[in-house]
Amino acid sequence: MKLKITLVLLLLAISITMFFVSPFSPFSPYSPQEVLALSPAPQSLKRVADFYFDVATGDVRNHSSVNKFGRNADVDSAAAEDIWDGGVWNEPTVGQVYTMTSTSSADTSDGTGARTVRVSGLLSTTGLLVNETITLNGTSWVTLTNNLQMVHRITVLTAGSGGVNAGTIYAVGNTDGTVTAQINAGNNQTLMAVFKIPAESDGCLLGYYASANKATGQTATVNTILKVKANGEVWQIKEIVGLIKDGSSNITRKYFVPSCFEPLTTVKMTMDSNVDDVDGSAGFDIILHPN
Repeated sequence: MKLKITLVLLLLAISITMFFVSPFSPFSPYSPQEVLALSPAPQSLKRVADFYFDVATGDVRNHSSVNKFGRNADVDSAAAEDIWDGGVWNEPTVGQVYTMTSTSSADTSDGTGARTVRVSGLLSTTGLLVNETITLNGTSWVTLTNNLQMVHRITVLTAGSGGVNAGTIYAVGNTDGTVTAQINAGNNQTLMAVFKIPAESDGCLLGYYASANKATGQTATVNTILKVKANGEVWQIKEIVGLIKDGSSNITRKYFVPSCFEPLTTVKMTMDSNVDDVDGSAGFDIILHPN
């Protein structure tokens, strides 16, 4: 009997205590909103449902995504051409300081064309990613502060009344004279399917796309070629996909198992055509993860 009375009193004491500490009790020192504010944030309980989406949004620690896209509007039959803003892309031979210039005097600090640009590349000393913003000075040369082993993207940030770069903007190596990247007039950023994996990461290729257009003339046979060059080695062909077209043709290639490459490996897309005047585009997606 005494045991039953003790249990009843214990339950009663617990009930009274819960009443007074409940956020919904008039005697509670906290409101329901304050209790919720003290609770763990919902995102702390997040479960990764889509790995690639979460990488793209920065929710996977030490991982990042790279989307490279390019266009070569005039691929001819004389030789294979890389998919970027020029013809054959010349890899820089040394780490060096780059100088920026435009073919138009309107691309300057107070001009109607491009005013400031962001240059993205890899530092010569460490191989790490870096961005640098400069103000253009028309057809005069503007020298970057950083010494770079690679420039893989240039983006127009601000412009005058024209809204776009009036001339072609070049990044030229001061040592070897290579044009590593360029923005063709009106594009506001480079279109180059070329990327060098930074030193702190491995790069896993998820897939690529390619398309070819030819408005007139004979049917074109176009080979799209994926090439990689490991640090200190030579270019290797990793895949060739044919596009036979009269008008336009395209292909999207997704890997069930990503193809991964070591740090400082350069990846690029190339096209080889049997006729002139082919307008080629290509691009790829890479996930960077710690090595």
